[in-house]
Amino acid sequence: MAMFDWSSFNSEVRDGSSFAGTTLRRFVDIVLSRTTNRRFLYALGATALLGAKAVHVGAYLETLSRTDIFFWGLSFLAQDVAVLLVMRLLVHPTALEATYWPRRITIALGSALVAIMMALATVSVSFYEANGSEIHWRNAAFIKGGMASLKFLVTKGTVGLAVLVVSVIAVVSWLAQDVYHVVVGAALDVLAWPFTFIKRARSRYVHLPQTEDDVTEKARLQLDEDEDEDEDDFESFDEEIASTPPKKARMSNPAVLGYTLMTFFLLATVLQLMARPNNVAFPFLSWTLPLLPFADFKASSPVLANIPSVYGTSINHSWDNQTALDEPVDFPWLPKHLKPSGFEDWFTPGMKHYSAAKDPMKLSNLDDDLLPSLRNKLARVKIRNIVLIKLESTRKDAFPVKKNDTIWETLEKSWGDEGMPADAEAFLSTAGATANFLTGDYDDGFEHAYRRQRGGINCNNVLTTSTYTLKSLTGTLCGVAPLVADFNVEYDHHIYQPCLPHIFDVLNTLPDGSPAGAAPEFTSHKWRNRYIQSTTGAMDEQNPLMEKFGFPEDTYVTAEYLIGPSPQFGHHDRVSGTSTIPEPALDDYIRDTFQVAKTKGERVFLSMLTNSPHFPFLLPEDKPYVKLGNSEGTDHLDKYMNTIGFVDNWLGNVLQILNDEGVANETLVIAVGDHGLCVTESHCASAYYSPHISSFKVPLVISHPSLPAINIEDPVSSIQILPTILDLLLETGSLSEAATIAARDLMHNYEGQSLLRPLKHVSPTNGQANWQFTVMNPGRAQLSVQDASNPQWRLVVPIEGDLYWRFTNLETDPNEWHRVYDLGFKGFLGLIEKSHGRDAAEWAETAAFMTRWWLEENWRRWRYDAS
Repeated sequence: MAMFDWSSFNSEVRDGSSFAGTTLRRFVDIVLSRTTNRRFLYALGATALLGAKAVHVGAYLETLSRTDIFFWGLSFLAQDVAVLLVMRLLVHPTALEATYWPRRITIALGSALVAIMMALATVSVSFYEANGSEIHWRNAAFIKGGMASLKFLVTKGTVGLAVLVVSVIAVVSWLAQDVYHVVVGAALDVLAWPFTFIKRARSRYVHLPQTEDDVTEKARLQLDEDEDEDEDDFESFDEEIASTPPKKARMSNPAVLGYTLMTFFLLATVLQLMARPNNVAFPFLSWTLPLLPFADFKASSPVLANIPSVYGTSINHSWDNQTALDEPVDFPWLPKHLKPSGFEDWFTPGMKHYSAAKDPMKLSNLDDDLLPSLRNKLARVKIRNIVLIKLESTRKDAFPVKKNDTIWETLEKSWGDEGMPADAEAFLSTAGATANFLTGDYDDGFEHAYRRQRGGINCNNVLTTSTYTLKSLTGTLCGVAPLVADFNVEYDHHIYQPCLPHIFDVLNTLPDGSPAGAAPEFTSHKWRNRYIQSTTGAMDEQNPLMEKFGFPEDTYVTAEYLIGPSPQFGHHDRVSGTSTIPEPALDDYIRDTFQVAKTKGERVFLSMLTNSPHFPFLLPEDKPYVKLGNSEGTDHLDKYMNTIGFVDNWLGNVLQILNDEGVANETLVIAVGDHGLCVTESHCASAYYSPHISSFKVPLVISHPSLPAINIEDPVSSIQILPTILDLLLETGSLSEAATIAARDLMHNYEGQSLLRPLKHVSPTNGQANWQFTVMNPGRAQLSVQDASNPQWRLVVPIEGDLYWRFTNLETDPNEWHRVYDLGFKGFLGLIEKSHGRDAAEWAETAAFMTRWWLEENWRRWRYDAS
């Protein structure tokens, strides 16, 4: 072994007899001797392998019963045992009858395997700790978004976790290297014993060297072994444990017990592997770390096509030939001399388009009366402009936060008996001041000197169309269900309905005519579309998606423009460690949008996306951070709520800009979350593969100073925003005569119901329920399914083969602490019936088959090849 050079060390501790110097020298000697050898190298790989396996099984532990674990748990380790044995033979090839170079090559292969194991374990474990869910290797294509996407995944937080994971693996390996060496060596001894026994039994004589060549060859082999031992910088031990027990030496009782236990372990593992039942969970849980990425790709085949009907109450396959695609609805007002963006299907012969009249799931309330509180109230409402704000990662219960709700209780509990500090309580009491004003909800447990309301519709039970931001943006701006495919592929496919910018652009092409009825003069003005955000637009192909929505490059602003060479209102710096700029950088652009529109006699449709409540939840350096929690488990929640308060304050500034520009009383403001975040329940920092309801429920406010304050408690989806906007423009007389006809035709051909009218939860003609689907992040993993007529039940449906079914009852368990899990459909329904009754199980089967049809229909509408 290459020893440490002590000359320089001794020069620093001249009196080598000093106790401190001698102790330090011995300590360093011990540390180095136990880290520069192949035992430590092997221990690194073994610890990485077993640690990642613990995370993998732990992520799916809720799908296993105690019986499963007791009877079949060892079978989950079979592949890992095989890898440990192979890796031992590669790193310690003493049992292989090989010469110098083959041994070196073998050790190099073993080292490479250890390095791969370390890399995979570091990524998988740190990702799980940061996000609360396993990484799915088939999503690695996400890096296609370039450095912006890479920075999204590799933040300061995840890098810190990765360093911590590597450190823990190293420490455990340093301590346990001898244990690994003895235990795995014993396993090799047990497996080799039958072969060595047969070999000995068949041996008749011992070969003696008969010629000079024999003697020379023996000397050469011995020299190779000596050189290998002398030059091996990794090996610090003079002797290796023999690969087989000594022939004649009598083993001690502990050794006999050890070999007996190892024999029993190996036999039990093999027997369990051979005898275990055909449970879909078991093979997936058995995959070992180096094979898991390949297994992840293998498991990416849809599972809904072959689900069985257990109760016979579902549509089964009776809808297989039904589709909402038909000849485009006739719109006589479409300009014949143009081919408006978003309306290509009307100008391409043979193209099919979504038709509400053909949609078997469509429920419409557009022919019903307005809500009682809106009747005879809308004539005075003037809507010249529309501002639509998507609130990044904003949970419903954070808009506004309420005392004694989940967020509050989690933070308060972290302080223990000393109680929450006054500054933390003061912060939370004002962190939702703008949310209070927009929603009109002051029933939050805090004292309020003023209870002002802007007016409008506040929805308290809203589900997002997707928990992936860009897909959620698609659902809101275009009134469609996002594409069920991983990440943003919408930009490269057919958005099957015109988006709001498309609609306003086509209205601009219609004759001005006279205002409809007594409508104000601005109804003849042209619309000005604009989109702004202070975060990157380069992540996951967002820039081409914006153009697909109908925002040309010169109509949207992103962080790249704000930090570019010549931004209109000066250069802005990103928050350290992120690809974002604080939202106040947009203020001048908001103000400019309305000033230009006023000068040119235009109307404004302005859409924005916030970014601060996105992981890693960082505030601008000049903003004070308030410590809200007092435990490691509240770290994410603490930072998250600070950013929620920051954005709430900025929303107040946006409303003030509208006042300053004199447009507040004629501007409709829509604030809606893109998705929530299970930061309280599961400590997650991302909605990636997060099935918890808190990732799906978002705030939705449709606000105007002249609208009466209305609360809607019915289940709502953000897919309903677009038809509601059109309905409001129509009912308030805010469109010209020609635009009124066009908007009414368009409104009737969207999937969502209007929030201005009583919502229908069941079809009066065929009894069909109002199904609500949410595409889970990243897109093709799982779907969340609810039914507005049975809002208490919720089903999470796996699309890919390595994910589980999940059922909860939100009425009895609003925080989803008691979940029903299973990887197999029939077993899953049986568990639901056992814990929630037959009605719930039948509903789950019905929901599964509705999801199966809806999924196939989704791909048809988007013209997406899912194969």
